[in-house]
Amino acid sequence: MQHKEGALEGFTAEYGCKRLLYFEGYGDIRTAIAREKQLKGWRREKKLKLIGTINSEFKDLAQTWGWKMITAHEKMYP
Repeated sequence: MQHKEGALEGFTAEYGCKRLLYFEGYGDIRTAIAREKQLKGWRREKKLKLIGTINSEFKDLAQTWGWKMITAHEKMYP
């Protein structure tokens, strides 16, 4: 939700990134960091093709994670 609301400074707030289109899970942080560095070196076209392998419609994957998506005007906890 912090990304959707732009609550955190950084890339996502600066460029208005609001949807989760792709993710990979790793059990070891070193492996995850190495993969992130690898992906950062790729050209945009290659990244879009990778996203398309699991999310061809470019839907927000976070909406299927089982929690109710809230808007900026709603509170997460009552």
